[in-house]
Amino acid sequence: MGVEFADGRKATNVGGRPPWDLTTPPEPPVLVEAGGGGGSGGDDRIVSSREFWLWPLPPAERFALVIEWPFAGVPLTRTELDGAAIAAAAEHAEPFWPEPT
Repeated sequence: MGVEFADGRKATNVGGRPPWDLTTPPEPPVLVEAGGGGGSGGDDRIVSSREFWLWPLPPAERFALVIEWPFAGVPLTRTELDGAAIAAAAEHAEPFWPEPT
């Protein structure tokens, strides 16, 4: 799984979670697998779910979501998404915890 912003910056989940401490933000962008699991299948299908955390949110312009899963027969697939729609939705988000002081 990966993303590519319009300015060419990329992030992927290949190679595992990047090292960083909680006092210094990592070099953006960062894409981290944040959950999911389960799965089932048969001889001709696999069903699974994954959740990802992307930081920062993409800019309010088009960006690419890129997926490849050779084990499951998924070829390299690129889909363009509307960053403006994500930015607009983020305007309605509310924090779970107060900002640290």
